[in-house]
Amino acid sequence: MWTAKNRQGFLGITCSFLDKNFTLHEIILTIEYVRYPHTSENISDTLFYILDEWDLREKVHIIVTDNGANIKKAIKDIGTISKNIKWQSCAAHTLQLIVGKELNLVKLLVLKAKRLIDFFLRPKQSERLEEIQKKSYHIIEVDTGETSDFLLHVIADISTRWNSSYYAWTRLVKVKGYIQALLPELENDSDQSAKKDGKYLRSIMLSLDEWDLLQELIIVLEQATRHLGGEKYVTYKNNNNQKKQNQIDLNQSLNTKDMLDKVKKNLYNAMYFYWQFLSEYYMISTILDPRIKCVNDELEKDEELLRQKYEHYYQDQLQTPIKSRSVSPISLEHLPTSQPSIFAIFEQNQPKVYDEIKKYLQEDKISFNQNPFEWWANKKIKYPISAKIARIYLVVPATSTPSERLFSDAGNLLTLPISI
Repeated sequence: MWTAKNRQGFLGITCSFLDKNFTLHEIILTIEYVRYPHTSENISDTLFYILDEWDLREKVHIIVTDNGANIKKAIKDIGTISKNIKWQSCAAHTLQLIVGKELNLVKLLVLKAKRLIDFFLRPKQSERLEEIQKKSYHIIEVDTGETSDFLLHVIADISTRWNSSYYAWTRLVKVKGYIQALLPELENDSDQSAKKDGKYLRSIMLSLDEWDLLQELIIVLEQATRHLGGEKYVTYKNNNNQKKQNQIDLNQSLNTKDMLDKVKKNLYNAMYFYWQFLSEYYMISTILDPRIKCVNDELEKDEELLRQKYEHYYQDQLQTPIKSRSVSPISLEHLPTSQPSIFAIFEQNQPKVYDEIKKYLQEDKISFNQNPFEWWANKKIKYPISAKIARIYLVVPATSTPSERLFSDAGNLLTLPISI
């Protein structure tokens, strides 16, 4: 949900679903006005209106949002009426909370890197960074548009974007060599203004140990950033923390000894604290992911949970009129069969039900780099009921990125009118 300065509120809603061929679809459903005040009641009323307008009330299973108290309560209130709808928190917002707290150990490095980045965000310094890159490529006259593939600029580290530091640091390390080459040029330039800039650049340069620690922190943050889609997440801004940051002496040296191990340990402990209790939706989607199948080696517990869901959907299929059932081909050998009682004697030594869950869990795991949707597309005939459950749970996004991106994109498209 996004709120304007005039208190007008808007809900951005996107939908993700898997079709019968396990092809992922993501669509923008609507951006809907929410009347003020933005209480859980007004939000849930708006959501019900949207769900009913699109005939989705019985088709939606999980709604992913940030951890805002009003939106969280609104979804849970909806769940009391429509039992099939459950709330799930955005993993990226939780990760932002974790990373934000634990990077306080290296707050001095974070602020030093930001100061260096801010220096090269200035138009004059950005132009100088371009020029030193052109010299490295032995280019004299180049069209900027044609050189965009290799002329690099620093990326701003914005506190309200959870993965902004990762991208900003990655780019800073990438242009490190150019910055180091530019430094003596500025210091030896005959122009006094350039010399002054060179002197300042020297004073804000990171030490070799700080560069190394920054590179190691990038590696720590990389996997989480990439797996969560590398999108933007709005976070809460704390003015008290900002005041404390302004009081840090950036000219002091940072003791980097054992700092990386401390950061890693704190990150691990914090993630365990926030995610030690997983909801059944996490558990089911995990066990149905052929790359993983098990959380914390608790396979028996996860399997029992999956069997309960299997029984629920199996019974639903039995009660569904034949004409309304899926026309997807299903192998008869994999479905439970029933025979007239006079033939029961012939079935005494035969298994009554094809155990989809057991057979699925016996399958070898696939590589983490493989696409689980493609795997299920190839196995949907062998495991028809399990595939139906997989279509519901595997499609649930870990983050609320898509809906939040709506407002970011709108901000890029719509600008204040200016006078020419």
